[in-house]
Amino acid sequence: MTKKLVLLFMAVPLLFSAGVAAYILLSPPQPYSVSREIVIKRPAQTVFGLLADLRRQSEFNDFNISYPQASFTATQPAAGRNQVAEWSIEQLRVTAEVDRLIKNREIHLNLNIQYGVAFPLRLGCSIAEEARAVSRLTCRLEGALRFHERHLMPAFVAGPNQADPFADTLLNLKLLLEK
Repeated sequence: MTKKLVLLFMAVPLLFSAGVAAYILLSPPQPYSVSREIVIKRPAQTVFGLLADLRRQSEFNDFNISYPQASFTATQPAAGRNQVAEWSIEQLRVTAEVDRLIKNREIHLNLNIQYGVAFPLRLGCSIAEEARAVSRLTCRLEGALRFHERHLMPAFVAGPNQADPFADTLLNLKLLLEK
């Protein structure tokens, strides 16, 4: 009888753990989306020109500013479809590829984030000129993330000190353009 109870007490946690692991690994991806917006006192053409040239990301991207030791590369051509940029530091690697451009109005990137696991996201930014030399930049980061990816992703959006690297990147862009 005692052996059966011991086996039962061992089996229950193992079965529970197996069920949790199966849920984590087999859960279907869920939509993920976060967006930020900023007004920049520059024409849409100027904002687009800087944003669409991935080689210039190091001038305003919060990741480059916060982690100057990170490696950063970007391919030619300057601004255009299929241009690729890559950031990496320790076990984190982010690759961005320009997927679609609408001159002076939109840029769409495919992102691949590798942080123990790989997960693809999309970043779309639209630029609307609100007044003469005043533009509204709206960017949306979205994708479909599995259970374990959803728990990694908030670290890229808001850190433990409530910093927001997504918003900080847009603010850095604004400060760079308005100086």
